[in-house]
Amino acid sequence: RRGVFKSVPELTTAIEQYVAHHNANPKPFIWTATARDILQKVR
Repeated sequence: RRGVFKSVPELTTAIEQYVAHHNANPKPFIWTATARDILQKVR
């Protein structure tokens, strides 16, 4: 979400709160592409 921050500590606090909230109920990332497909796109 967007926000207006008047200081760096205020921004830091907002980021830390977001990360804590996001990590409260973590879910594993499931890859949908094979390693071969990913590496071909990188090349």
